[in-house]
Amino acid sequence: LRKVADNMFDELKDMGFPVNAPCDGFFYFCDISSLGMDAGTFVSKMKSHGYMVRDCSSFGPDFTNCVRFCVKDNETNAGFLAAMRKVLE
Repeated sequence: LRKVADNMFDELKDMGFPVNAPCDGFFYFCDISSLGMDAGTFVSKMKSHGYMVRDCSSFGPDFTNCVRFCVKDNETNAGFLAAMRKVLE
């Protein structure tokens, strides 16, 4: 799973997504304010492509623009990344 996580991290960085290395359990926790949309909008757009992303604004006012998602298998990650590319267009 570590190699899968490393590949996903590289893909996210290459597309310009504001990502840090995943924390424990292979979760990504990202501040997406640089994308020009809030967490709720991003989550809604990803959901319209069939992918769940956690809106972390309920964690408190410092997390209004934060989302969380995790590494899955290669096939699921490929679809997730394709959906993310569409959302970021």
